[in-house]
Amino acid sequence: MKKILLGKNKKNNKEKLIVNCLKYIKAFVLFGLLFVIIMPFVKILIDSIKGSSDTEVNLVYWIPANPTFSRIRSAFINAIFNQTYLNTFVLCLITSNIQVIMCGLFGYTFALLKFKGSNILFAITMFVLFVPRESMDVARTLFMTEYPFLGIYLMKSKSSIFLMTLFGMGYFSPIFIFLFRQYFKSVSLEIKEQAYIDGASVIKTFTRIMLPNAKGAIITTFIMTFVYTYNDSYFPSLFNFSTNNYPVLSMGLINRRYANINTTALVIIVPLLIIYVLIQKFFIDSIEKSILC
Repeated sequence: MKKILLGKNKKNNKEKLIVNCLKYIKAFVLFGLLFVIIMPFVKILIDSIKGSSDTEVNLVYWIPANPTFSRIRSAFINAIFNQTYLNTFVLCLITSNIQVIMCGLFGYTFALLKFKGSNILFAITMFVLFVPRESMDVARTLFMTEYPFLGIYLMKSKSSIFLMTLFGMGYFSPIFIFLFRQYFKSVSLEIKEQAYIDGASVIKTFTRIMLPNAKGAIITTFIMTFVYTYNDSYFPSLFNFSTNNYPVLSMGLINRRYANINTTALVIIVPLLIIYVLIQKFFIDSIEKSILC
């Protein structure tokens, strides 16, 4: 009996040792990941509050000898008075709303309004994801330069972004079209048929019944498009609409509009962090619903 009990105790001790080792390994990995993720933000903040004397001394790395917030304050004031924040938020809000409407409409069409060749069109839409956007630069530039839309030359105009989003060629539009398509496919066809019986048109069924049922897709598409537009410097640089007349935050970082590049990064990051803190619950819930669909 004693031998059996000793054997069981040794086995239990081994299991406890393995469990404890796994816990320590997990904690070490999580701490390492946390350090890798947070360290760049800490470094940006530290470099932003360094005084002029600290920047001249290479030995000052983590703890500034003469910390000051004057550089951050002046950068925020310049961004506000130059309407950089206002221009960026207007651009992001309009683009995000157009993206939600158009991707929802395309997703609804591919999911419920079957027609000849719809599957081929959907496959082409998904194929766009694998086409490098740089390979389409020449075509986009020529279109925006040589062919005015309704008499409006779109090069050097923020309307170029709106037009691309309107035609389903915005920021990662195929992903959001697929997301809406999956949402609408999960909705019972009885709801759609009942709406048609009650005399609702296709557009009314979409706007009054189907779209409200896709709140998760709407929130996800709106937030992700907002963030992509906010951080993007590719299209503003390609279409050259971020000038002194219409400055945006992302181009301020590329053009080094402010004295310190880390200060510029901080000016860009802070509003997004505030927005995320305010809407994180809705964002996480919408992502979970998107995965479940």
